[in-house]
Amino acid sequence: MKGAEQSTGAEGARRQYCFAEFTLDLGEGFLRRGGEEVTLSPKAFEVLAYVVEHHGRLVTKAALIEAVWPDTAITDNSLAQRLMEIRRALSDDSQHLIRTVARRGYVFAASVTSLVIEFPRQPAGQTVAATLPEPSDPGQLLQALAASRRAWFWTIAGVGVAICIGTVWWLATTSSPGIRPGDRQALSASIVVLPFVNLGSGTETGHLGDGITEDITNTLATVPGLRVIARSAALRFKSGKADLRDASRQLGVSTALEGSVRQIGDRLRITAQLVNTVDGYVVWSDSYDRGAADLIAIQMSIAQAVASNLRLTLPASQRADLFRPRTLSIDAYNLVLKGRYLDAGAADPDGRVNCYRRALEYDPNYSEAYSGIAGEWLRRAMDGSVAPRQVMPNAQAAVTKALQLDDTLADAHFLSAMVKWTYEWDWSGADREFIRALQLNPNSAPMRVQYARYLALLGRRQEALTQLDEIRALDPASTVLMSMQAAVYFFTGDYDRTIRHGHAVLAGEPELWAMHFWLGRAYEAKGRLPEAIVALETWHRIPGRLQGRGFGMLASTYARAGRKADALRLLDRALTTSKQSHVSPASVTLIYIGLGDHVRALDWLEKAYEERDHSLVTLKADPAYNPLRGNPKFAALLRRVKLE
Repeated sequence: MKGAEQSTGAEGARRQYCFAEFTLDLGEGFLRRGGEEVTLSPKAFEVLAYVVEHHGRLVTKAALIEAVWPDTAITDNSLAQRLMEIRRALSDDSQHLIRTVARRGYVFAASVTSLVIEFPRQPAGQTVAATLPEPSDPGQLLQALAASRRAWFWTIAGVGVAICIGTVWWLATTSSPGIRPGDRQALSASIVVLPFVNLGSGTETGHLGDGITEDITNTLATVPGLRVIARSAALRFKSGKADLRDASRQLGVSTALEGSVRQIGDRLRITAQLVNTVDGYVVWSDSYDRGAADLIAIQMSIAQAVASNLRLTLPASQRADLFRPRTLSIDAYNLVLKGRYLDAGAADPDGRVNCYRRALEYDPNYSEAYSGIAGEWLRRAMDGSVAPRQVMPNAQAAVTKALQLDDTLADAHFLSAMVKWTYEWDWSGADREFIRALQLNPNSAPMRVQYARYLALLGRRQEALTQLDEIRALDPASTVLMSMQAAVYFFTGDYDRTIRHGHAVLAGEPELWAMHFWLGRAYEAKGRLPEAIVALETWHRIPGRLQGRGFGMLASTYARAGRKADALRLLDRALTTSKQSHVSPASVTLIYIGLGDHVRALDWLEKAYEERDHSLVTLKADPAYNPLRGNPKFAALLRRVKLE
């Protein structure tokens, strides 16, 4: 291969550079590793030659472009592509040879030995007998031989030093805290998308940074072979202020994507850069100054650039499907973003749903808008604010429409699984939908959390624990994971482990309400009622707690511990409230079980069935229902919920 046009000079001199195990010959235009030639395109060879010639010094992007592409207008991306080619050729993924200095340029950091090899011109017909100039006396010959020995000595020494430096670097990085030597291959295809900084002002554009972060995360999460850290974990590391080495250690990732967004009128400026978390050097960066209508295209471009720079090769058909936008309407897209992050309180309970509905006015075929509607109705049914029968048919219809429009939408398959499981009690159908959702998005921690709970309730303990391991890799410090671990241990009957886990977590997270709840449940199941009451009362006092079945469990435990008056007080409050707003019938059932009134307990359990209360999915695994298990009505209910 011939690369840069370097002549041997009037006297036939040739310059070579030796670094690591490579030899770069500028005269002959080749790069060799050992005795084998390494192929480079002409422009890549020139870029490498320039940075090697200026080794140890910062080479700016402008200087490189001027040297390699004189009088030619090119973008930074062209230079970046050549650098990628060079790094592949040098196996320099970690940038220990060519280091990127953010927003400035590059430094060739390896130890380099420079040689000038001379070939004296000979009369025609004669051959070159040696590569040394012929001296005029013996003393001159000895000096030449000594110089030759010194040159070769420093060549060998230089290569040895480079190898030693490379070995030390490898040992240092592979032994970094949290990164085991066996994990290096996995790290090379792992990423965390840090929250994009919103540099704009005003509430109308405040969701842009969050929306861009979530959409790029979700897009990358569907790329086969790439491990993407959960967004909940990424929120702990703020873009622009993140300690990337800390992120690398805590999350076990090799790269981070960070950026910013600013909107002024109808113009957007978005910056993004892909950073090596081990050494902090920039692998790729770009900025986009476009109209707001181009936001969707920009996000897809960023996701594609990340996949390309991580060397993830995808078939053309698969690549087109992964990086295609789900809507071309920026108005519809912005309304879906607004719906996701809208704080819809009592003053506007339907605010999110209305955002999604308005999005469909701009794009009636926007699958994510239908998915958003389904998710909102499901959330309201699950948190106990409304009776499931009132809203779940809406969720069913919306998720069915979303899947009709786009069968590759992982969120829609996940919501379909939740509807089939908690409302239709179609357990096998839910299993298929969970699996399909995780095939499309294997990096979703929230999906795996619910699937782990589903498996635990069916008694599939080991499969549930395997899902927890997967979640731990995606979000090592997730409080949701910590709570779900407790739930899995509890529903598989391991109460002692639930208690140990609960105390270990609460030592560092004392206000994690769900952990107090599961700790109380485990103590109650073991008959340690005073300790159960302390834990459940602590849960009951924490602001922002979910009501659900929790107050029923506390009242039931009061009754079992002989505190009947306290149990009746909570029962009276539940019955009074149920006349004005929705109260979970399953919660009232638990109170009557604790009071020993099994007839009324079964009556309220029948009401729970009529309302399709999602708590009924726990009937088979929850020990709180043990006093009813010998009753034929309870056995019949298990069959109707398809648990027998």
